[in-house]
Amino acid sequence: MKKIKVTSQISLEMMDFGHEEPFFSSIFEKTNTSDEYRKNLQKKYKTLEAVKFKIDDAVNNKRLVDGTPDFFIFYDGKIAGMFEFHPLSLDDHLEVGYWLYEEFRGRGILSSIFPVMISYANQNFSKNKILATTSISNIPSQKLLAKIRFIKTGRVLEFPEENGTISKEFEYILPL
Repeated sequence: MKKIKVTSQISLEMMDFGHEEPFFSSIFEKTNTSDEYRKNLQKKYKTLEAVKFKIDDAVNNKRLVDGTPDFFIFYDGKIAGMFEFHPLSLDDHLEVGYWLYEEFRGRGILSSIFPVMISYANQNFSKNKILATTSISNIPSQKLLAKIRFIKTGRVLEFPEENGTISKEFEYILPL
């Protein structure tokens, strides 16, 4: 497993086999919570087998095919969230995604990780910019992207949700 130490408390590990049980445990560590990310994961990965399938897919059908890895974010040795590089296209950009469990937010974790991941992207991908999107209601994520010098493009992307609603996200770009 490729491990990247960010600070004494924060590290990243490239998602790989062996992470199944810690990830599954992190999903169900808290069950009565307002954490929407955790609730969505609990719905999606109800069994350890579902988590194993997710990790197998991330390694064999994503990273090994197009070279875009997913990383678990660790804080004091516990899985705190994820940082993902989304599949490459013929475009001139690379897309990233990220999330933290609710109890790890507000600690500067993503502010510490982003420079490391931007450096990783520069070293491993031949792209001119990084694309990130965030919900129009996610003010902390918007502030984070602005802090690390992402530029808001003015585009609002719309995505259909399972419940029939449309989620709206702002698009941000970071030139490399």
